Amino acid sequence: MNSAVGRRVRTRVLIVSALATALCSTVHGCTDVHGGAVELSWHLENADGNAVSCEDARIATMWLRWQAGSMDEGEAGPWACKTPSVVTGFVVPQGELAFWVEPTCEGDVAASPGSYTAPAPIVRSVIRGDVVTLNAIVVTVQMDIDPEHGGQMGGCGCNCICRTSRAPTDAGACDAGVDAANPSDAGEPP
Repeated sequence: MNSAVGRRVRTRVLIVSALATALCSTVHGCTDVHGGAVELSWHLENADGNAVSCEDARIATMWLRWQAGSMDEGEAGPWACKTPSVVTGFVVPQGELAFWVEPTCEGDVAASPGSYTAPAPIVRSVIRGDVVTLNAIVVTVQMDIDPEHGGQMGGCGCNCICRTSRAPTDAGACDAGVDAANPSDAGEPP
């Protein structure tokens, strides 16, 4: 009789262990670890050091970019600019990497180079399975208010993608990233 009780107890323990394992894996899930992860946050400011909203700067998303020596660049993102604190997956390669952030406009259009200033690349050592912290990154956005053109930013109302300080003659040109005064050079650096 003692051996029958012992078998039942062992069977119950095995069943409870199997159920606990199955429940735990559905609750906690699995994380693929192919490299390290990066935790970062950002804050937008104008040249005077005052906070600027993503909407006012017309920045839609932020990207994290990295490079190790001469190897190809890597990237993670995009994240909504309004979500100023993120952690990548464990996808960042191991080694000494230089990290930087780049804002983008609606439609994943790159921000004009002169419309923002981000810190120089930050170098960190990445180890597989570890999280590297970049701390708070302050991105200074160019917020020119031009009273001559209705008080709009940069004289055109689209700080993020406006390429010149001239006001467009076509209101839709600015949203398309085109300088209405010279639409043939759309997409070219100023």
